[in-house]
Amino acid sequence: MTNQTSDPSWDYSLIWELSHEAMELLVDARRLIGECENSNKEVNEKVFKMFVEASIRLSDCGRHVSARVRDEQ
Repeated sequence: MTNQTSDPSWDYSLIWELSHEAMELLVDARRLIGECENSNKEVNEKVFKMFVEASIRLSDCGRHVSARVRDEQ
């Protein structure tokens, strides 16, 4: 198995993009929650969608990394 931190064949840009987008969504969701302590339906719907999108991006990132690790074994 190769060293995954320095292997040039790894698509680090995709991993970074997926995880960074997810983190941005989570930060935005947290900001919305903080701005609206008296939660309402509209905010709850927005926050839920953001968490779903973040979850999808992190899942995509995990699948990409897992597939890459499997290929190297």
